[in-house]
Amino acid sequence: MLREHYRNASFIAVAGLIARLKGLILLPFLTRHLGALDFGIWSQLTVIVSVFAPLIVLGTDSGSIRYLPQQADKKQLSYYSALFVFVLGMSFFGAIGIISFDHQIVFLFLDDGEAHVRFIPLVVASMIVTILSNMNLRWFLIRNDGLSHSIVTVLQAIVSAITVTYALFFSLEIYDLVLLTVAADGVLVLLVIVAILVRDGVVSPDFAILHKIVFFGLPLLPSAYAMLGLNLMDRIFLVRYTSIAEIGMYSLAYGVGMIIVPMLAKPFRNMFPAMMVKLHARGDVEGMQLLFNHSAGVVFGLLLPAVVGLFLVGEPLIAVLGPPEFSPAAYLLGIVAASYSLSTLNNYFDICLSIAHRQVWTTYIIVLACTVNLVFNMLLIPGYGIWGAAIATLIAFVARFLATLIVSYNYWLFKLSIMFVLRVIISCSVMAFIVFLFKCIFELKSGSPFVGLFIMVFIGGGAYGVMLLITEVISFRDLRSFLCKVMSKVA
Repeated sequence: MLREHYRNASFIAVAGLIARLKGLILLPFLTRHLGALDFGIWSQLTVIVSVFAPLIVLGTDSGSIRYLPQQADKKQLSYYSALFVFVLGMSFFGAIGIISFDHQIVFLFLDDGEAHVRFIPLVVASMIVTILSNMNLRWFLIRNDGLSHSIVTVLQAIVSAITVTYALFFSLEIYDLVLLTVAADGVLVLLVIVAILVRDGVVSPDFAILHKIVFFGLPLLPSAYAMLGLNLMDRIFLVRYTSIAEIGMYSLAYGVGMIIVPMLAKPFRNMFPAMMVKLHARGDVEGMQLLFNHSAGVVFGLLLPAVVGLFLVGEPLIAVLGPPEFSPAAYLLGIVAASYSLSTLNNYFDICLSIAHRQVWTTYIIVLACTVNLVFNMLLIPGYGIWGAAIATLIAFVARFLATLIVSYNYWLFKLSIMFVLRVIISCSVMAFIVFLFKCIFELKSGSPFVGLFIMVFIGGGAYGVMLLITEVISFRDLRSFLCKVMSKVA
């Protein structure tokens, strides 16, 4: 079971690393080409897609993960085909609704009644392409097919890199860049659908359990929008109290956080829900505990030093990724990464509520956190701008995480190791102290942000690794075993 988990996780890790590195590599070129203003527009168009996509999907992404992994292969395909037809129909009606209210949507998200209305058809196309792309990837998760999931993820990264490179080379404006990106992604989605049909076959859609999938997900729809409120509510306030250029700066910090956190966590987290459902169906208590230890333990051990590190290396990192006008984003990186790290860890406890059919509590908790976010956005953004937005988001995610821990406690399918958590925190604290000292020394001797960034990451990673061995988070025996396996494969 664990071998299968790590095999799939390794595939997804490599693919995710390629995709995220692609994003980091292209960011400096994109920010310099677009500038803060157009980069802000680019990010706000993504926000619009994120706001309306849940109305199309209606929580069926969660429902499909809950009901389909334990089905026979042929049944999986026929049930998922029915879901695909359902989502296509919802996409049609959603597109009509968005286009009908194009001016109002543009005013809400871009604060300009006319100049950006032309982007709305592209937003609709992007939304549909994104939904279908996610459905393709979810199908591979249901099949427990990490390799295919990874191949498609890498292809998406390659297509994205080619389109952005083309746009930069020919100095395309923001509208043409969005158009080219949507068209290229759409072609890839269609090719993947054809590949799935060729490999798995064409079957008649079976709508027998579609109502179960939909009704499982519907209670989560308010949760999805409350989650959007947690993530994106600040953008609406920022439009009113700051400028699109400042939103561009904030979006860079947000984008870096959303690249680094999933890059570290997604490989070990992606396969967790489907495998947990299978283990629970078999009544394998020991297997669930082992899976949690290996998945959540690795994720926590990677995210905590990443968050601390971003607080320390924010200035040189932003200097590498963008022109000087983006420099205010440097001080937000750690806050943004902390928020989304808590969101990632929160998901491990959400799955307990989901398996116990208490997913409605997820909605209640996220609505609570969204309310907290709303209050602090109203209090902080008018006076503190993007700083206030980042702090309000962090407070809301802390509230959500603590509430989830408390509510899900009676449904936990595993036990937490407080000693493990403390050892990781101690290791990370020592790492932070050492990096801070070297940062002070380095800043006196060199002004190169890239060199400084490299040195701090190298020193921090080395110090953290040594501390994990000293605190016995990683045993020397396990390390030797791992290195022997790597060397044998290389040989």
